[in-house]
Amino acid sequence: SGPYSRLRHPMYTGGLLASIGSVIVVGGPFVFLLILLGAIFIWRVGAEDRLLARQFPDEFPEYARRTNALIPFVW
Repeated sequence: SGPYSRLRHPMYTGGLLASIGSVIVVGGPFVFLLILLGAIFIWRVGAEDRLLARQFPDEFPEYARRTNALIPFVW
């Protein structure tokens, strides 16, 4: 239930939204932060999905099919 019913990694989505907001408001050095965090979050999503697939081989594939990883309605 909650955000996990739509996204597998809502914490990373929130972090990216906060970074995008910082870039819009402050700009400058926060662009680097957005790029860095984006790369780290994408790497972590893959690593965590692999771990979940190993830990829950029967349940995770169905969960992954009905949810998005990071961006609602996109990925």
